[in-house]
Amino acid sequence: MKKYSYEELTKLKKNTYIVDVKYDREIHYEPVFKLWTVFMRLSHPELPSKEIFEIAGIDTSILNNDLPRRNIHNWFEMYIEYGREYFLNKMNYTIYNPFFYELSKNILSEIKKYDEKIEFIKEARKNGLPTYFTYI
Repeated sequence: MKKYSYEELTKLKKNTYIVDVKYDREIHYEPVFKLWTVFMRLSHPELPSKEIFEIAGIDTSILNNDLPRRNIHNWFEMYIEYGREYFLNKMNYTIYNPFFYELSKNILSEIKKYDEKIEFIKEARKNGLPTYFTYI
C-alpha cells in the first residue's frame, strides 16, 4: 500500500465520501458511498469500477490502479452475504446529515429492484454452482 503525498491526501480528504485517510495510506469511505457503489454495480454493470469512483468525484489517478475494483468487489460480496443491514448498521449517523440521509433513502428504495438478482446469486452459491458476474 503506497503512502499518499500531502497534496494527494488533501485532495482525497476534500471528497464528501471519504471519511479519513489513516496512516497516510488507508482510505475510509462513508458507508452510504459503499452502498451506492453496490447499487451502481447492480444497475450499471457495464461501468468500470474506476468510472464509478470518478462519478463520485474521487480522483482515481491518485489511487492504486486496482483499488476501486477490489473495494467494489468486497462491498458487493458483503451485500450478498449480509444484505443492506450490513451498511445500514454503519449509517446510523445519516439522520444528522440531510445529504447522506436523502441519498441513503434513495439508494435503499432503488436497490430493492435487485433483490431477486442477489437471491439468485446466493442460491447459486449455496448449491455450489459457479457464479461469474460482471462485478468481478
